[in-house]
Amino acid sequence: MNNSKDVLAKLLSTEDVHVVRAKVPTASFDVVGRTLTLPTFVNLDENVENLMIGHEVGHALHTPAKKIMNDKAFDDKLVKNYANVIEDVRIEKLIQKQYPGLRTDFIAGYKLLADNDFFQIGDKDVNSLNLIDKINLYFKIGLKSGIKFSKEEFAIASRVDSCKNFDEVVALAKELAEYARDKKKKEEEKKAEQYQEAQNDLDDLDNEEEMEEQESDDFDDDEYEEGDAPENDDEEETVAKDEEDTKSRSGAGEHQAEETPPTFDERELESATQDALDKSMEDHAQLDNKIFRTLDIPEYPYGTDPIITYKQILDMLTKIPEGQPTDKWGDPVDANDPECVTKQSVLDRINGDDHVINDKGHYDYIYMFDRYDECRPYLGATSGAYYKEDYDNFMNNIKSDIDYMVKEFEMKKSAQRYARTETAKSGQLNANKLYNYKLSEDLFKRIQVCSDDKNHGFIMVVDWSGSMHSIMRDTIRQVIVLSTFCRKVNIPFEVLAFSNHDNSYNEKDPLTEGKKDIMRKFAEKLREENTAYMQRQEMWYYQLLTNDMNQKDFDCMCYMLHSHVWHYSRELALSGTPLSEALEVAVGYTGRFVKKHNIDKMNFITLTDGAGWSRGMQCNHEKLRNMGVETKWSVKRVDTLVDPVTKKHYKVSDKHEMGGSPYDYAYLDMIKTRYGASTIGYFLGRNTQQGIGEFARYNIKDSDRFDRDASRVLIRRNNGWASFSEGTGRDEMFFLDIKKLNPANAEISIDGQKSAAQIARQFSKGLKQNRQSKVLMSTFVERVA
Repeated sequence: MNNSKDVLAKLLSTEDVHVVRAKVPTASFDVVGRTLTLPTFVNLDENVENLMIGHEVGHALHTPAKKIMNDKAFDDKLVKNYANVIEDVRIEKLIQKQYPGLRTDFIAGYKLLADNDFFQIGDKDVNSLNLIDKINLYFKIGLKSGIKFSKEEFAIASRVDSCKNFDEVVALAKELAEYARDKKKKEEEKKAEQYQEAQNDLDDLDNEEEMEEQESDDFDDDEYEEGDAPENDDEEETVAKDEEDTKSRSGAGEHQAEETPPTFDERELESATQDALDKSMEDHAQLDNKIFRTLDIPEYPYGTDPIITYKQILDMLTKIPEGQPTDKWGDPVDANDPECVTKQSVLDRINGDDHVINDKGHYDYIYMFDRYDECRPYLGATSGAYYKEDYDNFMNNIKSDIDYMVKEFEMKKSAQRYARTETAKSGQLNANKLYNYKLSEDLFKRIQVCSDDKNHGFIMVVDWSGSMHSIMRDTIRQVIVLSTFCRKVNIPFEVLAFSNHDNSYNEKDPLTEGKKDIMRKFAEKLREENTAYMQRQEMWYYQLLTNDMNQKDFDCMCYMLHSHVWHYSRELALSGTPLSEALEVAVGYTGRFVKKHNIDKMNFITLTDGAGWSRGMQCNHEKLRNMGVETKWSVKRVDTLVDPVTKKHYKVSDKHEMGGSPYDYAYLDMIKTRYGASTIGYFLGRNTQQGIGEFARYNIKDSDRFDRDASRVLIRRNNGWASFSEGTGRDEMFFLDIKKLNPANAEISIDGQKSAAQIARQFSKGLKQNRQSKVLMSTFVERVA
């Protein structure tokens, strides 16, 4: 193969150039020494290799060596970078014109490189890239790149296309470099202004909250009759507070930024897509200090479906357990012990629990033993019944909202159906129009043709980890609302909770018994038979809710989920966050769901409060050493995942220090590409600097550039949520403030002693908060309708 390619290079160059095969990162041509150096590529298509050879031969034929060595313009690194891109456009046009047979290789080669994200565009908006990158993509990939030029940019791109010689290339590179610098400077100045505005907005929001609190305090003070006010007010504290309020409202503001002239690193202006292409090609070049690991994604990554069905879960929760007698905490006890609950199902224990408190309508669960005596006054003999009362109140509370959303959904669907309706001729004569045959040719009957509605479906995967403990109940409430809506409008759905199900205390887990052996043997076989394998931690999906359930099972499951079932069942205890493994399994599982329900428009939703941890690809060091391959940790691993259905390649060897796991992005893109699915994420966190930082670190590529302050302002204005798309690996990623999670309508209390304006503002604010607390359901309904 290599010999034939070497001969091809000699023939194309029309001279006896020196062709060298070496362990180098990428192809190159020494225009002075007339030496073409070609690497040994791994996992690279023949069209791409022909493209690289044709490209370098183009330099051999048309790039003047003396001008490159003597042109002082190349002392400017940005000019040199731009000249490289423009010169590539010129020589590739010339070589394809000279050898038309290469055009197919260039078109197919660049298409393959783009499909496998060699330019590392990912889910970026290509039209937001630097102009030099837009030019690079447009001339390499063509119209399929989706590049759109402004009028000013198109004029520059046209000049790139018309460069006839190297001097014109250098001159245009100089102009383009100055154009890029001026534009970047203006953008930085505008960004500085916007940043300052965001700081001012934060100050304003802080001041508004302080004024509302002060207003509320003032009103509370008015409740006391003259002379009845508390006598223990600390005057010094009041004075200090007034001084603090005055300071916080001063023009400086705590969020004010120091005025500094806008600066930027010129490397930001260089062609990122060309640099990415060079690095990607380097990763496919065989070098001494590299190990190439390429794996296909199996349909069943664990050898079987790690799904625990809702029938298994309900059976386990509602039947009397067998085996060792235990107390309510799962600790072994004697069968005659009064605390023994062996003869109780999980459902019975939920209904009979006396650790549920009802404090003036607020229901809570006592987690700590030392709080039991403290809370005892709130406990009643039938306190477990509070769960039922609380659940019934919740379902009644959301009923009107769900009915309203169903109505909205049907109205939107009807409007879109009307928009898709066309009038068509039937081919049959209309006898009532025959009298008019001399004046009109429209004599046929007409029928109304309506395009078929798309069949929607959704899978939601919910983080079932210990860190969700404090917000799990409100999260479940959101899930119940969404699931109830889907049942009302007959949308196929599944809610899957993922966990590593760490039940080491229970060897014979009734939910996983039988499948664990299959998974263990499958993993061992992968490790023994391959030089590279995927190191997966244990992962299970709990099928919590689905449209396949009858109403009785649906109500029973919702009730137990709403009643802290994870506290009562060790099999459903909160555990770890195997997010990467859950997404990998979802790639194949989503396809089976789509096929089962004949889904046209799939929606895949993730709901989590953090990130997973996965070791990813690992080496079988013993097998590699037997093959004579060096496996020291200093050797670079070049890891690639391959989707066996779409044949798309995903580079996953670069761990993102900022921005989550590359495996997660790969699996999400597989789901999107295979099934045309919409991928939506919901991240649960706190709207603080730390909370927004965690959101960005787990979910946003290049999160160090993420504007945390502007995001906090947006979340506060929206009453607890905001959506993002770029760099998330999803179509849309929502941040939900955990303080605003409860989807039930909060009671809007109106104080008649306040002014009419204050009452109106309070009522309007309450309605807005109730509406925005249902962001999960409302955003989903918008997409489906």
